[in-house]
Amino acid sequence: MLKVNKVQKTILIIAATLLFSVHFFITDSTAFPYSFLLSSLVVVIFLFVAFSSQPPKKGK
Repeated sequence: MLKVNKVQKTILIIAATLLFSVHFFITDSTAFPYSFLLSSLVVVIFLFVAFSSQPPKKGK
């Protein structure tokens, strides 16, 4: 079972941010809006995976 702790979540967020920055740089140099949309989608998927793979520790 995959346990995501604070360090792993931080690494995921940093990786997503770096990926977003790289895609933004590519978008800025090629002026292609679809790559910006794609990078936004990838970042959203990264965050969704980071938060959904974390098991709920305490019930409401």
